[in-house]
Amino acid sequence: MPDDRIIQMYALRRSAARQKSTQTAGGPASKSSEPFEQLARDAAEAQRSGNAGFAIENYKKALQFRPDWDDGRWNLAMLCYSEARYPEAIEELKNFLARNPNFGTAWAVMGLSEYDTQDYKNALIHLERGEELGFGGAPESIRTARYHLAVLLNQDGQFERAAQVLTPETVSSTPTKEIQTVLGLALLRMPVLPAQVEPAKSSLVQAAGGIFVLLQGSKYDLAFPKFEVLLKEFPVTPFLHYAYGTALIALSQYDEAEKQMREETKISPNSELPYIRLASMALKRHQPAEALPLAQRAVQLAESSAEGHYLLGRASLELGKEEDAIRQLEIASRLEPGSPEVHFNLAKAYARAKLMDKAEQERATFVRLNALAEQRRSQSGNQAYGAHNATDYSAPRQDSEKPAQPQRPEW
Repeated sequence: MPDDRIIQMYALRRSAARQKSTQTAGGPASKSSEPFEQLARDAAEAQRSGNAGFAIENYKKALQFRPDWDDGRWNLAMLCYSEARYPEAIEELKNFLARNPNFGTAWAVMGLSEYDTQDYKNALIHLERGEELGFGGAPESIRTARYHLAVLLNQDGQFERAAQVLTPETVSSTPTKEIQTVLGLALLRMPVLPAQVEPAKSSLVQAAGGIFVLLQGSKYDLAFPKFEVLLKEFPVTPFLHYAYGTALIALSQYDEAEKQMREETKISPNSELPYIRLASMALKRHQPAEALPLAQRAVQLAESSAEGHYLLGRASLELGKEEDAIRQLEIASRLEPGSPEVHFNLAKAYARAKLMDKAEQERATFVRLNALAEQRRSQSGNQAYGAHNATDYSAPRQDSEKPAQPQRPEW
């Protein structure tokens, strides 16, 4: 059943959506307005009195007279949702969104309805669309939409993105057990729904979620001992060493981080991620010769890894292999066109190869992208471990050399 607090959505609407509909405008001129007006009154009265079934039937009949009555369509969709009549809710929301495509809350409710019918693919698409346009509503309603979006992102293997969606819940309040579970799944990179967590792993996932919350608040002194306890209890859990090593990197504790990443390569030999972190640390330590084979291994394991190609290009460039560097950095640029660091280093590689026109183009691209990145960082803030994850995992980052340029309504 849907969250009762979400049901409040049907009572309120964005002003933009309201401007598109009235209870008196629209409909064929040949049809009398009397039946429509009576049905609309009956539907509204039934809705107010809590008679959802009667309200639904009258809204449906009224909409036969006025198919463009957006307020009625919205109320009907939300009543169907409140009664767990999800297929009907989805159908009405499709009709509503055909006329109100920029109403983020409607996309979110459609995604939630699809989630409850186990249509997870479309639910993810529509919840993401809702987030893009903006979730409206009470804090608890927004939290519900974010939670389901994060669950689906996690299931889709977008672990950093899932954690990013839930970041506001770790900053503004104490996360619920459900949210902590999703954060734990993200930290351990487990692409499953919360209900699919094996009972034997439930305590592990909850503990991992608690650690994530501590890291998000930069409470490394509290998080690290908890990592140690988990590693003793679950020593061969995939990506637990990786998560610990990533947190150590955030504090520049490279020796211990390297140990954790080496352990991860044994537990997850087919994952490129620990090799990427090892290559990145080698470059931070100005050891390009050590970084090169690590980055090569990362690319072998994941040809589509932009960060792997980026680090391989960086290592090649620092070893004086300009042609190899250009080739790898161009691949990284195609895979991750929005990364300022890739364009910055590609400009350097072109310059060393005396390709000055290309170097200048890359510099201009870097300046533009870096300014956008700075603007995003100033708007969202730097959330310690979460920000580190977002940059380290989702896009190639520059490590050893710094660029010259500075870096809702109620439902």
